[in-house]
Amino acid sequence: MYQGRLRLRPWLEEQIRSDKYPGLEWVDEKSGMFQIPWKHAARQGWNIEKDASLFRNWAMHTGKYKPGIDNPDPKTWKANFRCALNSLPDVKELHNKSIKKGNNAFRVYLMLPSFKIPKKRKVVKEEMYSDVQTAQDCSSYPSDIPRTDSYHPLEEFNVAFSKYMDAANMQSRYNPAACHNINSYCPIQTMKTQSPANQSLSYSFTDKDSRPPDKYGSME
Repeated sequence: MYQGRLRLRPWLEEQIRSDKYPGLEWVDEKSGMFQIPWKHAARQGWNIEKDASLFRNWAMHTGKYKPGIDNPDPKTWKANFRCALNSLPDVKELHNKSIKKGNNAFRVYLMLPSFKIPKKRKVVKEEMYSDVQTAQDCSSYPSDIPRTDSYHPLEEFNVAFSKYMDAANMQSRYNPAACHNINSYCPIQTMKTQSPANQSLSYSFTDKDSRPPDKYGSME
């Protein structure tokens, strides 16, 4: 099998137009309907040159049969041709028009409108690199963070949130007006005061001079 060989459908169209095979002809060329002679090898009068030449030439075209090297095998040629034809998505057999038995057996097929499947665009490696660089330049990635392959958008959020919290803490520490806001946090700690009752108990009376003066200012 060599590169650049025709697919079965265009190859078959060429064989029909060549008129080299008796019985291989268009039934309705405009609609794409054609017939293939399909005589069984067990039938009387079967001839390899007449009844198997189409299948043999397809085997030669695909490289599965090399004259002078491989032994002739009409049964395998025919089976491979039938499998290849049935696998075509744009060729359909019309069973109600085919005659599969007898000396004049043939099969009728219909070529459907051919369609082309769009090929996937091959992206050059350099072009892919350029696209990635452009996407990175247009992104909102923070400038103070090294760009790595493991970058995730969550990192950007964490950095921004950390900066926001640092700025908020600094403002609350050095901005006294922030303490007047009921909903804001004030880091300044207030002094604990003692109640008069507890305060009176905290005096020590072991020393006479340390006792508090009376209401007249004298010490007893």
